[in-house]
Amino acid sequence: MIFSREIFDIDAMAEEDGDGIGGDYLPLDNRAFWARWTLVNLPGSVLRFTRKDVASVHKIRTPRDKWLFIIPLWMTGRVRWDGCTVSPDSQIVCPPSSEGLVVHAGASEFAIVSVAAPDGVELVDAIRGKLATVLRASVIRPPAKDARALAASLIEVRATLWRLSDTLTGDSLREIGGLLHGALECCLRRAAIGEPKEDFRSPSSIVRRTEEFVREHLDETVSISELSMVAGVSERSLRTAFHQVCMTSPKKYLRMLALHQVRRSLRTAPDVHAAVTRAATRHGFYELGRFAAQYRALFGEAPSETLHRARLEQVVANPLP
Repeated sequence: MIFSREIFDIDAMAEEDGDGIGGDYLPLDNRAFWARWTLVNLPGSVLRFTRKDVASVHKIRTPRDKWLFIIPLWMTGRVRWDGCTVSPDSQIVCPPSSEGLVVHAGASEFAIVSVAAPDGVELVDAIRGKLATVLRASVIRPPAKDARALAASLIEVRATLWRLSDTLTGDSLREIGGLLHGALECCLRRAAIGEPKEDFRSPSSIVRRTEEFVREHLDETVSISELSMVAGVSERSLRTAFHQVCMTSPKKYLRMLALHQVRRSLRTAPDVHAAVTRAATRHGFYELGRFAAQYRALFGEAPSETLHRARLEQVVANPLP
């Protein structure tokens, strides 16, 4: 009924998303990662609370049979969804099969309500008119009073769930679900949509094209001028798009993405011969000394330490007979 877990590994966050939600996480600093993930099954919906204490980039993919409603509870630093500013009084609505890139510049906590698409639930009906032609996630801005009432209700729900988790009944969960749905529906019906246009030159489109190209050419060193040609924009527009969407430069963001992919390779295939060198060169790092320094600066350890720990974990998980 209620599932909760503390997470100390950013790679495990995607595995814990649950309810069919897909996603990739990328750390933006080298502080130790910590997050708490709580899932509650309510009648007609699933409620999740996610709290992270470090800056990160999170790509969210909505299942084809769900709507997601994402509500900020508190945050330190800026938060952006596909380049659109997320304020404490705004919310994010994700239609089925949509995708978005959310950047957290600091610690934050969000509530996520997922609703089955075909059920005709009032939550979905409340926004069909406004979002009838929208196929991508949108930042909406309800009246501040409604948004704060919803956030307060969710914080109260979270406290109740923690306090009474062992004694909650089906009737209690139905009551909680009804109150939550009513507050969310009120926000949705009165909200304005603050969605950036998704066209060829929009910042989110530029970032997506660039990142897709880089992922397909992991073993190549690509310059900013080449990336701007791939994206079909000027170097200045490329840099502006990355600062708006990712809150950092394209060079820094793509380097962090590549370093994270190296770390994931070391942890998932530690027994590969010359694993560090192969993982580094496969992701475009050919100056191994500089690579090792950048890796340590981001993750707080040398690549060889990551590899050694992964090998130990593999031995523990698969002891010899």
